[in-house]
Amino acid sequence: MTTAYVLESKKKTINSSDVFEQLKLKSGESVIFDVYREEDFQSLYEIFVEVIEEGITYPQDTINENSFRGYFLSHYCFVVRSESDGHCLAGIYIKPNFPGRSSHIANGGLIVRKACRGKGLGDILMTKWLKLSSKLGFKAVYSNLVFETNKAMIKLMERYGLKKVGHLPEAGNLKNLGYVGAIQFYKKLYE
Repeated sequence: MTTAYVLESKKKTINSSDVFEQLKLKSGESVIFDVYREEDFQSLYEIFVEVIEEGITYPQDTINENSFRGYFLSHYCFVVRSESDGHCLAGIYIKPNFPGRSSHIANGGLIVRKACRGKGLGDILMTKWLKLSSKLGFKAVYSNLVFETNKAMIKLMERYGLKKVGHLPEAGNLKNLGYVGAIQFYKKLYE
C-alpha cells in the first residue's frame, strides 16, 4: 500500500505489562487485550485478508504478508486474543496520520474477525484506541476513510465522541457496491 507520506516510526516502548488486560465479551468469552507479538502474525494477517476480501471497509483490493507488515504493523499494534486458544479475534494499529508537524494526530485501524462481530470487540478497540493514543502522546485521533456504508463503524465513532469533520465523495470503489463516499472523524484527546 502506498501513501502520500513517509511516516517514520518514532515508537515509544510499550510493554505487555502496560496494556495486558483480561476482559469478557458480551458472549461471556474470556479474551486478552495485549501488545502484538510476532506469534500473533498469522491469525492477525488472516483477519486482515478476510476484511480485504470482503471489500467494503478498507481501501486495499489486494494484500500480501509484506504489505500487511508495512501497513498494519509499522508503528503500534495491539490485539485481542481468545483466552482459550490464543488466536487473534481482533486488532488495532495506532500511528500518526500525517508526518512531521502534524504527527500529533493518531490514526487507528480496527479489524475484527467476521465470526466474532457483534460481541463487543469494536467497543474494546475504540476504548483502547482513545486511551492508548493519549498515552502514546498523541493530541487527537482522526479516522480519514470511514465508508458511508460502514454503519457499524460510524455508530462506534459517534458513540465515542468523534465528530464528523469531512466527507469525501466516491472515496472507494467497494466490492458489489460501486463508488461510495467516506466520512472523516476527529476527536481531541485533551481539554
